[in-house]
Amino acid sequence: MRCIVHIGTEKTGSTAIQRSLAVNRAKLSEQGICFGKAAGPVNNRAFPALFMSMEREDDFIRQRRFRDAAQREKWREELLTSVAAEMTAARESHDLFIVSSEHFHSRLVRGQEVLALRDFLREHFSDVRVVCYLRRQDSMAMSLYTQALRAGHCPDTILPAPVEEGKRLPVYYDFEALLRRWGNAFGGEALDIREYNREHLAGGDVVNDFSSLLGDNLGLESPKSEFNASLSADAQLALLIFNRMLRESNKLETRKPRRRLVTFLESRATGKGRMPDRNSAEAFYRQFKSGNDACARQWLGRDHLFEENFSDYPAVATDGRRQRALLLLADYLAEESRTLFARAAKRLAPGD
Repeated sequence: MRCIVHIGTEKTGSTAIQRSLAVNRAKLSEQGICFGKAAGPVNNRAFPALFMSMEREDDFIRQRRFRDAAQREKWREELLTSVAAEMTAARESHDLFIVSSEHFHSRLVRGQEVLALRDFLREHFSDVRVVCYLRRQDSMAMSLYTQALRAGHCPDTILPAPVEEGKRLPVYYDFEALLRRWGNAFGGEALDIREYNREHLAGGDVVNDFSSLLGDNLGLESPKSEFNASLSADAQLALLIFNRMLRESNKLETRKPRRRLVTFLESRATGKGRMPDRNSAEAFYRQFKSGNDACARQWLGRDHLFEENFSDYPAVATDGRRQRALLLLADYLAEESRTLFARAAKRLAPGD
């Protein structure tokens, strides 16, 4: 049985791919394709966590609240057993097994971690193909900025500052190092590298493009919901102010009201978010250019990985309007108050 491992990267439509695979799980199975769910029914999120070094942890591991390393290792062994059993069962009636999580990109940052994943997969599959979508680093960083706000963080800038000369590039954006890690483990020929750009995607979108890797005329149903709708600059500023006000609060306690605020903002203030100035965007991108070009030559047979046109950026950075952001927050709080009063009135109504 063959295996496709979709590793992201983050901010390249992975959620849409995973939702499409999950919605069409039965249809895919009928055609000999198994989308695994033992490591997560939509995003196989637990899969990269299984192969992170034991001295490292992320939000997913922290949420498990393991008492000690022994408890974490027990969880790991039990889940690996479940995943292996799922793969073994799939082999009886399927030709292809799919694993998908964009967190492979951001969590398996050491060579030995990817090698451990490779060794596990080789026990179950005769052939493993690694699919990776890449998005230009400045665009990726802007999308990550909004995600950070949604998660309750208070980023100071839209784009990270360029690293000092001679210092190591940030691993999250270093595609050359990413592909070298995975190429060293699985072999360069096993990597299928794709640009996250409408002009380069089959059918013009990432779901159709990924579907084209699985076979012809699958007729997969695409998810109808829009995920992570773009927030306007005003909405981003409102969310940033909210996060700063509650910075010292318990994160678990603020998660639900923040989620409600995001839903409110998505219904009231979508649009173009904050934009860095053109020179800053280009300076951030340039530090990755040589590595990007090396990736393009090795895996795509061309000189450049991305189109290097920065004309969409303004000459001067744009920001949200503070007054508009505060008005959005006031409207949200008023709506929250009305909901609370309505619930209280219902509880106090005669006869209840």
